[in-house]
Amino acid sequence: MKPVAAANASVEKRWDPATGLPLFEEPDWTKVAVARTTMRTLQRRSDVPGLLRFGTYLGLLVMFGALTVLAHPLWLKVLCFLAYATVYGFSEPILHETHHRTPFRTLWINEVAHHISGLFAFKEPLRDRWLHAGHHTYTYYSEIDPEIATDRPPHFGTLIFDFMRIHNALVNWLWPTVRTAFAGLDDLGKRWVPKAYHRRLIWSARACVAFYLGVIALAVAIQSWYPILFIFVARFVGAPLHSWVTFIQHAGLEENVDDWRENTRTVYMNPLLRLLYWNMNYHVEHHMHPTVPFHSLARLHREIESESPPPYPNTLVAWNEMIRALWRQRREPSFSVHRSLPSPTPGRPLAADDGEPGVARGGEQILADRGLDPV
Repeated sequence: MKPVAAANASVEKRWDPATGLPLFEEPDWTKVAVARTTMRTLQRRSDVPGLLRFGTYLGLLVMFGALTVLAHPLWLKVLCFLAYATVYGFSEPILHETHHRTPFRTLWINEVAHHISGLFAFKEPLRDRWLHAGHHTYTYYSEIDPEIATDRPPHFGTLIFDFMRIHNALVNWLWPTVRTAFAGLDDLGKRWVPKAYHRRLIWSARACVAFYLGVIALAVAIQSWYPILFIFVARFVGAPLHSWVTFIQHAGLEENVDDWRENTRTVYMNPLLRLLYWNMNYHVEHHMHPTVPFHSLARLHREIESESPPPYPNTLVAWNEMIRALWRQRREPSFSVHRSLPSPTPGRPLAADDGEPGVARGGEQILADRGLDPV
């Protein structure tokens, strides 16, 4: 369905304060069709790619963590810790992928990785899964999408803090977890998480708080700062590289449009960044077909490339465009970068009939269609 409310920046309220629900129906998202047989191949799940990727992540943490403890002199110890923290900061892509339950065929493996990465990212994983479902359903729709990273006009001071995840991790993620553990869900959680799942989410939040308190207790017991460094300090010190690749996903592009090709960027990145980022640089592809696992996104990109705007050749080009757009939005909050769409290929529909469950949602609908509990 098309939005029934006007899609522009002047709308005062786009959600019902009483229920927290959007005032218009889910957008009728444009999808580039992929042949059903091809899509079935792309959707195929396997434990092997996910275990290799997750195992590499944990292995790098163990290696750089051990080197941090053993290294001398101090400058070498600092370098090893910076490497550890940088890898640690890429817990967010793991959490994101396991939100969708696509990187592993075995569900319990997915949920173990989901909770571990949530602890590292300072995000209670069940609440964040529902918020991410809202992001997929209403991608870059102002006042509704719970994951919009920049305001209009943008506040550059906040963006600088968020580059190290200081504001987001403490105010938007860790504090709601603590609040949920002791006082129940915050307003954003109540808006997106159905009441039937509140109790489970509260206990999950309490488990997260218990873990963080356990880390502090361990540091006191062994009289060492290393647990604090490896879990808490690393979250902020290691954030910049991850922020470098995530800030450019949507910022500066069109708001309130029902086509991911206009509000999302696909950016070519080097193999190391793709390894750490779980191929989320193919972000248009991921939003358009969220049931495709990370290891098949490059192939999906080739399938829909002819119907999509040219991908950005590197992160510098994407950042240049984004910063220019945000700077202009200080004076013109309604300004957006407009991406020209290619002419449709004759005979290729834009309404996909590919057998893929769900349309936009990265959470509830897709999981329900697969016979799975969203949380």
